[in-house]
Amino acid sequence: EFARTCEEGRDPGRAVTFRGHAGDNAARLYAYAEAEEHYEWAFRSFEKLPAESRPAAAIALHRRRGAVRLAQARFDDATADFEAMLAVARGTGAPVGEVAALAGLCDALFYGQRVEEMAVRAQELLDAATRLGGAGDRAEAHARIGQTFVGQGRFEEAVPLLDDAIASARRVGAPVALKIALSLRGLVHYWQTEYQAAESASVEALSLSSRLGDGFYALGARMFRVNPMRAGADTVLSILRRAVAEA
Repeated sequence: EFARTCEEGRDPGRAVTFRGHAGDNAARLYAYAEAEEHYEWAFRSFEKLPAESRPAAAIALHRRRGAVRLAQARFDDATADFEAMLAVARGTGAPVGEVAALAGLCDALFYGQRVEEMAVRAQELLDAATRLGGAGDRAEAHARIGQTFVGQGRFEEAVPLLDDAIASARRVGAPVALKIALSLRGLVHYWQTEYQAAESASVEALSLSSRLGDGFYALGARMFRVNPMRAGADTVLSILRRAVAEA
């Protein structure tokens, strides 16, 4: 309602701000289609912003819309948003936005089965994170390179990178990097039939994903958190049904 009032009152700055808040609130409730609609409305007010305000607004809106498109498994659309975000960030010298855009591209390309393209972006992410100097960003970049190896079936190379990323993320208190590394480590444990370890990693990844409001990673963690060699079929089906309902 605040956003609509600002739109009708020709206050584009606050219209974009409140549409963003409305979209974020919807995304936290996993109402991704509604969240995307709010972000689309924000883009309609975008061109009315002062020129100096547009780059930061574009970075924020592309990041948010890319995230909800990713959560809806619309990987090509998410890729387009993160590529647009990356272009703005690089064009205006916004290193934090560049890192975030590259991280988003890694997920969109990985789950869109474009692993070779993802490998290029993961290396760019490591380079950008190293320039930025954040230990948490570097931990995430190492997790993303490990993610590339997972996608290529190179588990022996992925495991040490993911383990190092987990240790680094714990040490510096980087929950996003920890969520990603644990999720992928759980996946590798699962495919190597190390079910108890897969369950342990997935339970922690689920807790982090839920706390961060990341429904996409929470869904994946629920899929792998049950030891199929120990859990009954009813237990597995119950968890999967709950995951689908939340998605």
